[in-house]
Amino acid sequence: MTTALRAYLEQDRDEWLERRRMGLGASDAAAALGLSPWKSPLALYIEKVASNTLIVESERIFWGKTLEPIVAQVYGEQNSRVLVDLGGFTCIEAQDLPIAYCTLDRVDVTNGS
Repeated sequence: MTTALRAYLEQDRDEWLERRRMGLGASDAAAALGLSPWKSPLALYIEKVASNTLIVESERIFWGKTLEPIVAQVYGEQNSRVLVDLGGFTCIEAQDLPIAYCTLDRVDVTNGS
């Protein structure tokens, strides 16, 4: 089965956060299933329905964002992959199920893939 995808490029941070609030992304899956050690299903629900939820950047998020470009570069070099950053605020969603989305860290364009 092939699913058509829609990309939202060049959003600003506020637009990206609003789009994330309107659906379930890859980062939400574990919390929705009650499997996340960091977020409960109730906390996820509140985050999605409360339009004024404050997004707090934890130390883990800070270091993840800081080290991500370096990790991607080293991975690409060690595995002979060409990785492209579409921008931190790019969402990809399934056209037939627009509440399902993801924010890609990188796209592998090795050999035009």
